[in-house]
Amino acid sequence: MLTALASKLDSLGFRTLIAKTASLVYPDQSFSVDASGNWVNKQDGCTIVSPTIHTSTYAALREWVLHHWAYCYTPQAGDILVDLGTGIGEEAVIFSPMIGASGCMYAVEAQPTIFACLQRTVECSGLQNVRAVHCAVADVDGETKISDGPVHLANSILAGGSITVPQRSLDSLVREWGLERIDFLRLNIEGAERLAIQGMTDAIQKVRSVAISCHDFC
Repeated sequence: MLTALASKLDSLGFRTLIAKTASLVYPDQSFSVDASGNWVNKQDGCTIVSPTIHTSTYAALREWVLHHWAYCYTPQAGDILVDLGTGIGEEAVIFSPMIGASGCMYAVEAQPTIFACLQRTVECSGLQNVRAVHCAVADVDGETKISDGPVHLANSILAGGSITVPQRSLDSLVREWGLERIDFLRLNIEGAERLAIQGMTDAIQKVRSVAISCHDFC
């Protein structure tokens, strides 16, 4: 009921009021709204910037991320991670400390509004080993269009969107980055995984472990 009430108030433009109230309800977290109207969840371990209300604790987020994405391989210190479809950076705040200063995570996000949130999450959380990259990943280099729906997790280049964004193949990106290995590759790009796979003929030879989200419903 509280979630429904918060959503209703949010839709009516009371996000700042919700943030002040949430800071009292969740004493271990501090909530605010930035100049772009994004929700900011600051707590020990990370700061998450999101276009929608986000109240997950770092501990709960860590459990969720590792359960869903580290089933067969857990990132280690010094690893090179390539994350396609990073979103607002929930996985980044978990993986970054795991790979440490000697590791590097390439966090790739296509949707411009969500990419801006990712950049702020990386900056505010002090993730110095995370490099945010703005592009869609598919089979060839060029441009494509992505959707801008109310549910940011569902934005896709397959949804007939109206926003033009750069498109790259993973082969092209890996050559640009000069990577000799990828210890962990994660794909979560809302149905475009099959296109991305077609564009990683050379790059896949450098990958040790991979987790691919199955969007068969798309």
